[in-house]
Amino acid sequence: KDQLIVLLFSFLYTANIAFSTISMSMVSLAFHQIVRSMNPVVTLGMEFLFLGKWRQGVPSDIVSSLGVIIFGVGLATLGDYEFTLAGFLMTFLGTILSALKGITTHTLLAGNGLQFHPIELIWRMSGLSFLQCLYMSYTNGEVDRFLFWLNPTWLYVALAVNGIMAFFVNYVSFSANKKVGALSIAVAGNVKQVMILVISVWVFGFSIALVNGCGIFMTLVGGAWYSMIGVAAKKAKKQLA
Repeated sequence: KDQLIVLLFSFLYTANIAFSTISMSMVSLAFHQIVRSMNPVVTLGMEFLFLGKWRQGVPSDIVSSLGVIIFGVGLATLGDYEFTLAGFLMTFLGTILSALKGITTHTLLAGNGLQFHPIELIWRMSGLSFLQCLYMSYTNGEVDRFLFWLNPTWLYVALAVNGIMAFFVNYVSFSANKKVGALSIAVAGNVKQVMILVISVWVFGFSIALVNGCGIFMTLVGGAWYSMIGVAAKKAKKQLA
């Protein structure tokens, strides 16, 4: 039973990667980022529907902080919004899958059932997801195109480096999800988007417009505000206990 649950989770994990990657080729980057910034809202809705959370309503301060973050991402990524109906549907479905993956991950790590350790969950699902991604990559012709540009030695080195990086990314992500929950991970994802812009300015010397800078500032302020709300809520629970 445990392995069946992990198998289903690996399909969800692979589908999230596939839809996110494919949708990026169907819409502009600015449109992709603004749709994906709705992840916290989708996560809230799923937690309400499937986990019974927020039955008493979502606190106004949380709603306000999420609003600031989403609006900030919109300003930070403001650009040419190009998309088709199919591209919009793929991007939105990818957002739903991302939110569902976050909730499922937290349930597997910190729920009342299995409560996997992050390392154990990675160990159980990594092989399954690898085979699924390899099959999709091979049938799509990506493997042949990759081999054309790289000789076998560099291919193995690139795969090894990518695998090591993926392990640490997933371990940190799973560990954080276990401690703070899916909604906080979704908020962190939005903050990550604007931090990528900040780093790109520093590394590549890109210039950003004033409106984009205001969006970055708003997102960081909203993220800090959300974190302060979470810390205050934990302190209140400890005092009641």
